[in-house]
Parts: sequence; structure tokens; C-alpha cells
Amino acid sequence: KLHYMNDQMQKTLEELQKSNHDLSVENHERKMVETALGNANKKLQLMASITRHDLLNQLNSLQGYLELATMDRNENPDLAWAYIDKAVSILGQTVNTVKFTKEYQEIGIKTPIWHNCRNLVIKSLKHTSLHHVTLENQLPEDLEIYADPLIEKVFSNIIENAVRYGDKITKICIRFEKMNGTSRIICEDDGLGVEPDEKQKIFQYQYGKNTGQGLFLSREILSITGIMIEETGVFEKGARFEIICPEGTIRFSDKDI
Repeated sequence: KLHYMNDQMQKTLEELQKSNHDLSVENHERKMVETALGNANKKLQLMASITRHDLLNQLNSLQGYLELATMDRNENPDLAWAYIDKAVSILGQTVNTVKFTKEYQEIGIKTPIWHNCRNLVIKSLKHTSLHHVTLENQLPEDLEIYADPLIEKVFSNIIENAVRYGDKITKICIRFEKMNGTSRIICEDDGLGVEPDEKQKIFQYQYGKNTGQGLFLSREILSITGIMIEETGVFEKGARFEIICPEGTIRFSDKDI
């Protein structure tokens, strides 16, 4: 009878320990979700303010050029058409700003989840074309990242930028690396690379050779769960983007790294 009681106590103790562990995991994940939602709300408020300011400036400029074109349409038609050309250019900027706000407002709307990293790279190719460039997806098959559902766009943006601006580029390699306790997803190529004074600027809003919004969006998407991204390549030897994953945001299947 004593032996039976000891077995029951041991079983009860194990069940309590399992319940405590499950509760701890649940609380940790709930806290991560709450933090992510808080970050998303702050970013949406900031971006609403920035884009409203941009749109007002663009619309004011558009109105100004159209008024000048109207004033000169009879006496100086050539100048009037020059004003119209500038107005059309500003209209294009305005359309891009509106499209950007649609993309940005989607960040943080859905709860962050665990994604298979290798599959993210494969899926990202739906949004871009490699042309002549070879992609080496060396990410482990069971590697997962905890991020906003839009993280697929991060990889497509990096790949698209590499193909578009890499000049002599022939290869892109994406792999996982852990050094000194820090987990990183490395995206590097053998193209032209990024000039030293542009390594921070490329992540700024509306900076770049195209719309300047892809890498800005990528940084914002990752930051929802505290993940960072930086460019550490050597100019003329290739670009190297490092996605730096803090503890609790990357794992091998159900095991934390």
C-alpha cells in the first residue's frame, strides 16, 4: 500500500511539473504576443503621422504645379507642359505612398507565429524573379522563426534587391549561423554590395534607387518580435544581410536554440 501511495505521489508530482511547464510556456508566448501587438500599434501610429505629412506635401506640390500650368497655358505652353510633367511625377509618388500605407498597415494585424525558415525562402520566390542568379537555400529543414506573418516579404525584398542592384551578381546564399550565443540568418551574395555610407540609410523610409520602402518594411516586419536586420557586407565583394534573432524567436522544431 505504501508503495502504491509513493507511485501515486510521484505521478501527481510529475503531472504538476508538466502543468507548471505548460503554463510557463503559455505565459511566455502570451507575453511575446502582447509585446508584438504593442510594438505594432506604436509603429502604425508613427507611420500614419509620417504618411499623412508626405501626402499633404505631395498634394500641395501637385496643386501648385497645376495652378502654374493653368496660368501659363496660353502665353507659354512649353513651360505649362513642363509643370504638368512635374505634376505627373508627383502624382506617381502619391500613388506609391498610398500603396505603401496599405502594405504597412498589414504589419502587426495578425498574431506572430512560428514559420519554417527554409519554406519561407521557397515561398518568397513567388514574389520575385532570380533571372540568371543561382539561389542556395542552406537553411536547416527544421529551423523555425517566430515572426509576423508578413516575414515572407523580408526574404523576397532581400532577394529582389540583390538581383536588381547586384550588378555582377551570380549567386545568393541563405544560411543559419550561431556565434557567441547569437543566432543569425545570413543572406549574402557575390554582387556589388552596399557602399559603407549607405549601410544604415538603405533601411530608412523612402531611401534608395527605387521606392526605398522594401528594406524599411523588412526592418519593421522583423522588429514586431524584436528581430533585427543589418547589412555587414564588403563593398564590391557582395551584400550580406544578417537577421539577428534574440532568444525565444528561433528554434529547431519544438526545441529552443
